[in-house]
Amino acid sequence: MLGMFIWACGPSKSEIAQREKFVADSVARVDSIKREQLRIHLEKIEVGKGIKENYLKEILALNEKEIQLAEMKLKKLNEFQLGRSLSLKEQQLSNQRYQIAGLKELSGKIEREIAQVKLHQNFDFQKTPKGTLEAFFKAANDGDTKNMRYLLDPYGEFSNDVANICFVEIYPKEAIANWRRTFGKGRIMSEPKMENNLAHIEIAYGEQSNKLEEMTMVEREGYWYFLDF
Repeated sequence: MLGMFIWACGPSKSEIAQREKFVADSVARVDSIKREQLRIHLEKIEVGKGIKENYLKEILALNEKEIQLAEMKLKKLNEFQLGRSLSLKEQQLSNQRYQIAGLKELSGKIEREIAQVKLHQNFDFQKTPKGTLEAFFKAANDGDTKNMRYLLDPYGEFSNDVANICFVEIYPKEAIANWRRTFGKGRIMSEPKMENNLAHIEIAYGEQSNKLEEMTMVEREGYWYFLDF
């Protein structure tokens, strides 16, 4: 009798089938949501790549204008000027050629950076806001600039100030040295203040590590990036 009672109270085949279908449908809905989120995420990254490319192209256009002006000045310096010694002329021409060479080198770096925009990478240290910042400070201290571009918000919503410290590979050697002095002794001064997918962290930076600023970071699909500085 007890066995009959348990059998009678157990789920029927149709109930089991309904439960299995419910579970399968739930998993399918979750998978569908995740696929849609991933699709939107990837689309926003593509938009971000375009924003980064346009940002760099604007810098390139400004630099090309500087090259044109510098070459016009070189041509003018090469013309006869009453009362100017030959040695002074040669020195002026040499200085101007050196400036033009530096500007052309910068254009080459910007063009290479534009090509790099097509790439997107994440790193394990980006799984926390503090991890991303600590990796940035370490890179500045070590002079390792190769991954700084990937710390920018991939959706392209970053400020110009943040772009300036992340597109460091286009800098001349003197500017990279200054970047290292500015952030190589950087320190995190507070716990992150969380706001939805944002984190606000106070940092100390500068040659004496005595300048205070708030870094705003954003989380994109589990990884943290620089948004504003």
